[in-house]
Parts: sequence; C-alpha cells; structure tokens
Amino acid sequence: MGMKLNRNSIRWTVTLVIILLVAFALRVIQLDRRPLWWDEGNSVYFAHQGLSALVNETRTTNDTDPPVYRLALGGWGILAGSSPFAVRFFSALLGVVAVALTWVVGCWLTSRRTALLAAFLVALSPMQVYYSREAKGYVWATVWGLLSVYAWGQGLGYFSARSPSRSESLCWWAVYVLSTAAAVGTHYYLGLLVLWQGFWVTGGAGFSLIRGSPARRQALVRLGQWILATVLVALLLAPWAWAVFGTTVRGVRGLSRGNALLPWTYLSPVSYTHLRAHET
Repeated sequence: MGMKLNRNSIRWTVTLVIILLVAFALRVIQLDRRPLWWDEGNSVYFAHQGLSALVNETRTTNDTDPPVYRLALGGWGILAGSSPFAVRFFSALLGVVAVALTWVVGCWLTSRRTALLAAFLVALSPMQVYYSREAKGYVWATVWGLLSVYAWGQGLGYFSARSPSRSESLCWWAVYVLSTAAAVGTHYYLGLLVLWQGFWVTGGAGFSLIRGSPARRQALVRLGQWILATVLVALLLAPWAWAVFGTTVRGVRGLSRGNALLPWTYLSPVSYTHLRAHET
C-alpha cells in the first residue's frame, strides 16, 4: 500500500514538472524576437529610478500605475541587466510560478486531478503566456494575488476548517499582509480581491451571530484580525497613495476622455491588430 501511494506521488510530481517545463518553454522561446514596445519601455524607464525619483516621475507624468512591480523590476535589473530578454525573463519566471501556485491552490480547494488540470490550462492559456512574455506587472500581480488567497484561506483558516497554531498564525499573517500589499501595490484592481475577502469574513461573522453559533466569538475574533491586517496593508501603501493621489486622478481623467466603445467595437480592432502582430 505504501509503495502504491509512493508511486502515485511520484507520478503526480513528474506530471507537474512536465507541465512546468512546458510552461517555461512557451514563455521563453524567442523571448527577445521583438524590441520592447511602449508600455514595456515605460516599465524599464521607471524601474531605473530610485524611490524618490520614481515618486517625482510619477507625479510629473500623471502616471497611474503603483510602484511595487517597478521597484521589483529595478532590483531584478541590477542582477540580470535591462536587455529585452532579461526584463521579459523576469515575467516568464513569474508565469511559471503562477502555474505552480495554481497547482497548490487547486490541491487545497479540490483534488490533485483538478489542480493538475487547472495548472495545465494556466500553462497553456494564451493570455497567461502573452503577459508572461512582457515586461509588465500583470503576472507579478497574479502571483501575489494567488499567494494572498492561499495565505488567507488555507494558512489562516478563513476558507477552511483548519485552525493554525499561534506560531503558524503569525507567519501566515505576515505572508498575507505582505502578499496583499504587493498585489494591490502592483495593480489597484487587486483591491477587489481584498473586498471579496472582506465580504466573506463579514458574512461569516454575521451568520454566526444571527444563528447564535457556538463559534460566533471565534468568528468575531477572526473578523477583527482580518480588519487589523487590512489596516496594515493600507498603512504600507498609504505613503505612496498620499504622494501621488492628485496626479494619479488627473491621469485617470485624461485616459477616460471620450465616449466609451461598445464591446464589439473595441474587440474588432484589437483582434485585427493582434493577428497582424503575429504575422510580422
């Protein structure tokens, strides 16, 4: 029986490694075939700035992107350089990490079979492959978002019956706060992830009170702990938000001028441009 379980574990591991290797190959083949385009060059330009210069440049240009990915790319550039291949390789590695984290989250939420299928689909997903080949922060945000969900749901037990020990809890709280700050500090839309977690925690506490559950005290404690964690996340991001809020709002208003396009009016030229880009 033990031998059979061991063979099954080896089979799952080998299959996952193959999927990760395929994901890596898809993300690095001919990675520098094209020169950096505008948004990638923008990322590299900001990545070369120190923190104070980054704040000044963001305010001067009314840029709307938060700083975490750019700071990380700057650190990567010190090690690997700033050639097109080097800056894109950072995203390629993160894309493979996203596949691995999909497996981890999938094993937690479902089964190894389903997790393997999910990892396989992420490895081959055209969108995932595309953004893993660009020097932009989307895959970086994906990695931290997945880690935030896992730390919140599994590590801290908000989405499972598991109750971590005190020492485990402190470690997972640190992981949750830092990963959530990194995610939101890369793309503001990741704040919706925190909002979803808040609905879940608040709803659970509310139902426990309404039903008079014996676990209502624990639910309220968890709600308080989560609120404290989100306050810490907000405090980590507050200096940046305070420094660039006015110029970021102006940038968003500038980008939002004009009438909104209907979905099919938008998708038609985008699809055509994407096809032409792959033909050249």
